[in-house]
Amino acid sequence: MDEPKKVEQIAPEQSVATPKAKEAPVNTPAPAADENILSAGSKRFDNTFSELQAIQNNVKSFRPGDIVVPLMSIITLGLLTTFVYIPMVTAGTKFRQESAEINEKIKKLEDLNDDLDKMDVSLLQTDLANSRVVIPFSLQVSDFVSYIDDAATDKGLEFKEILAGDIAIKDDKGDRGIDKAIKGVSGPLKYVGTLNQITDFLDELQVASPFILSADQIKLKKENSGEKWEIAVNITGYYINQASLTKTNLYNNFVPYTQYEDTLNIFKLKSEKIK
Repeated sequence: MDEPKKVEQIAPEQSVATPKAKEAPVNTPAPAADENILSAGSKRFDNTFSELQAIQNNVKSFRPGDIVVPLMSIITLGLLTTFVYIPMVTAGTKFRQESAEINEKIKKLEDLNDDLDKMDVSLLQTDLANSRVVIPFSLQVSDFVSYIDDAATDKGLEFKEILAGDIAIKDDKGDRGIDKAIKGVSGPLKYVGTLNQITDFLDELQVASPFILSADQIKLKKENSGEKWEIAVNITGYYINQASLTKTNLYNNFVPYTQYEDTLNIFKLKSEKIK
């Protein structure tokens, strides 16, 4: 016999409500913000690309006439530098140098004025007159020989030989230097007389001659008989070549002429003898 089938009654499914767990919030960017950022970047890229395209187009469309203005500016600047700025700087430098030189000259002139104020004007005029008497501006060979012979005859000397001619005077710069301002007449001479006559003759030449004279290479030789002596001497007379005198430079160091007292005394003595 068939077993009776067990009928299982399936209970209907019951829904059980279970509480849901709370989910943690997630920070996600808003879709609108992302879109704004992308849009701004795209715009900047487009602008940069447009500028590059514009520059490229300008370069491609370059024409020779576009350099006219820059070239003219460069040329103008060069002309201003050459003809304005450089002359101005040069003139300013030169002016400063000239200003320093002028100040130095003014100082020297002031010192010169002080030195001249210390000098005796009347003595200066007297010394100048004496020097003009004894220092001639010309000396002829004939005048020189005539004066020497007259001076020897006045002292009782007997003429034996005399020669004279123009000579050049060496300056103080060396053996080869020739003084252009000082000239001379020179020559050897021989006379015969006593020692007193010879001494008086030489003293006359040195003291009372109207020229500046010098005697050198003096030689005395006794004659064979008596008290006569032969004198052989080289006489040189000096004069000033006025045409070759240098102009006085007021800015040179001033040296008072009064320091040459010995020479001034000779001028004074010779002037008194001549007068």
